[in-house]
Amino acid sequence: MKQGPSIRIGVFVDGGYLNHISNYYRFSHTKQARISIQGLKDFICDQVAKIEGVKENRCHIVEAHYYRGRISAAEAQARDVLYHERQFDDILAYAGFQCHYQPVAGGKEKGVDVQLALDSFEKCTTRDLDICVLVTGDSDFVPLVRKLHAYGSPVMVLGWNTVMIDEEGVEQETRCSFFLLQEAAHPVHVHELIEQTPAGTNPALDALFYSRTPSVTSSPSSTTAPTPKATSSKVTPEPAVKPAKPKADDNAVRSRGIIYHLQNNYGFIRRTSDDKQYFFHARELVKSSFFDLHMDDNVSFVASTNDQGRCAQSVQLA
Repeated sequence: MKQGPSIRIGVFVDGGYLNHISNYYRFSHTKQARISIQGLKDFICDQVAKIEGVKENRCHIVEAHYYRGRISAAEAQARDVLYHERQFDDILAYAGFQCHYQPVAGGKEKGVDVQLALDSFEKCTTRDLDICVLVTGDSDFVPLVRKLHAYGSPVMVLGWNTVMIDEEGVEQETRCSFFLLQEAAHPVHVHELIEQTPAGTNPALDALFYSRTPSVTSSPSSTTAPTPKATSSKVTPEPAVKPAKPKADDNAVRSRGIIYHLQNNYGFIRRTSDDKQYFFHARELVKSSFFDLHMDDNVSFVASTNDQGRCAQSVQLA
């Protein structure tokens, strides 16, 4: 590592992997918060500064790249995720990330890992970067790490190991490859740091999360936007339950219930009076946004049905 006036950092993010982690902390962890994109950059600078024994203001991210598969515009419109995709693009842009999207074919990402590997190798060997930071967990990147080390570019890998239960009650596990971490010059077991560090003792670690997700207009760089469920490297379609046009009850009597599941832009409510379960979509929220909701929140709603079954209309926080 050269000892110049500043340390030049290149960051390369596997978007699918980061989304798995963000979903875990938002829906399955006690933090109930998503990962902040700007907070991720600050955390990286903090980690590099500690490793190099310098002040954080000497560490500068000069290359920041985000890679992800993306469904077609027509499919995104049909699944009602166009707004959230554009919102997340704004968040990445404000945080200084360059986005690289590859088309999704047959529900699978194609070429994302290859593009990440090629770009990171090219930029680390031609742009005079002092350290390469990979946010990924795939063992396929082991040869990349070895090659970068051969060229004198040390690699830091940010890794998480998480386990969550999806809405179908199935355990989904996201892990960072042991071999990838072993190969890295600077392996960072982020999940261990989070669990072992008391809140309030490490500002950079605390800034990784936001307990509530503000809109882009209020804080463009603060948080990740929700994306369709992703618990594996494949891009999976929305659940079979979709918000068809509901048929409201004639009497429109309001029921009370508790939110017991949140995912992307939909969720499920358990009615207090009889424990019946009702699906709801973000568009049915009144006087609040989807990002204001948390597990176990008390809500009131109008019980209804559509061609998929029971659904909730006019959902309000109690």
